[in-house]
Parts: sequence; structure tokens; C-alpha cells
Amino acid sequence: MSSPPEYEPRSTSLFSPALLGARIPSQMVDRLQLARDVLRRCLKATSLRELDRRLGRSANYVARVLRGEIDLSFEKVFEILGAAKVDAGEYFEELAGELRQTGERGAAIPPDERPSDSVRALTARRLRTLEERLALQEQRLADLEGKGNGQEGR
Repeated sequence: MSSPPEYEPRSTSLFSPALLGARIPSQMVDRLQLARDVLRRCLKATSLRELDRRLGRSANYVARVLRGEIDLSFEKVFEILGAAKVDAGEYFEELAGELRQTGERGAAIPPDERPSDSVRALTARRLRTLEERLALQEQRLADLEGKGNGQEGR
């Protein structure tokens, strides 16, 4: 089934230039940098090289995301957090807290509220899906390594 001619797929980027126009307002750039900084702090227990390996990505992929060389998207956040075995809910709560501290209005959860159960459930489901995909990839890698070792002995 084809899409209507006026349909344009939307980017999952947190601050997609297609959604914001060619120039990204400095406030948005600051929020994006804050999101990267919080992500970096959440990943401190795992080496970036190990995360690249777990994700099956090229060397320095996660570092490039954290430096802003690769667009940060929700998909990438969930993927990276899943590889690091970090609860996405914790990341978003910490990010919301940071936004509150900067005095952002409308960008964060009000101080007297917590993320809704539906957001937590969605986050948990997405994280489980990513963990399952990661486990499958790790199993495939182990199978390939096992085949390689078996062939060398022949």
C-alpha cells in the first residue's frame, strides 16, 4: 500500500531540523546538550568501547552520539541505555530533574509529580524489547565465534 503523495515520514530525532526548521534555537541546543550530559552520566559504569561492541556499532559510535556528531533520537537513547543495562525511567527522571533545576517551564515534569505509569510502562516495554534484541545478537555472535573456533581445529 503506497502512502499519499503529501506524506513525509517523521524523524525520531529529539530535535529534528525537519521539525524545527533549518536553525535550531539555542534553548533547544542547550536541552539537547543536557540530554547528552545526563546520558553520559548514566553510562559511567560501562566503557564506551564495550557499548559499541554490545550495539554492534563501529568504534566510537556512542562517543560520537554523546559529542553531538550523530543526532540523538529517542531510539538511540533507548538502544544505548539498553546496551548499558540502565533503566530508561531513571534516565528520564534524572533529565527531568536537571530541567527543573535549570528553571525550564513546560519542558520538565512539575516538581510535585512523577512520570505517569503509562510512560513508565511504555519505557519498560521498549527496554525489554531492546534487551531481547541485544540478547539475540549476543547469541548470534557467540554462535559465530563458536563456528570459527570449530573450523580452525580441523
